[in-house]
Amino acid sequence: MNKIARRSAFFAAVGALCLAACADVDSQQDLAEDTEESAQTITLADITGKWQFVYDDARRTAVEAELSKKITDPAERAKAFAEAEKEAAASEVEFTSDGQYVSRVYGEEILRVAKLDVGRAEGKTLHIKAEVRGRTLSIPVTLADENMLVMADPAKGNLAFRRVAD
Repeated sequence: MNKIARRSAFFAAVGALCLAACADVDSQQDLAEDTEESAQTITLADITGKWQFVYDDARRTAVEAELSKKITDPAERAKAFAEAEKEAAASEVEFTSDGQYVSRVYGEEILRVAKLDVGRAEGKTLHIKAEVRGRTLSIPVTLADENMLVMADPAKGNLAFRRVAD
């Protein structure tokens, strides 16, 4: 498998892990603190659209630490870091108005969930069930603000996505 394919596989795993996230009350508490103040309850329409993966310092540090475990050559490691940065910038997810979830890297579809089961909403958090690779998963999706979406991953923490302008 070439390096780009490995990186694509890595970010495909990120997308899958986003969907594999389970409800974790403690990790969602900070994001939902102002939920009680919100009179509006989130719906699928609020998250419909494309969302760009946010490769923030915390995520970059985690990715680079993982790559450093696998790649010992400094030049190859630096190259892998740069590839990860590019791939993160090219990674997005989409929630469609007809209830589908699509994850893409470099515009190539790497995961599609044909039908999301939109469950209960609690303020700014929408609980979604999805069938992913033969498993039914419960995914809390929090709309941190109008342009920031957060999905909790118990292994990697919160994964953030910024709304892509139409």
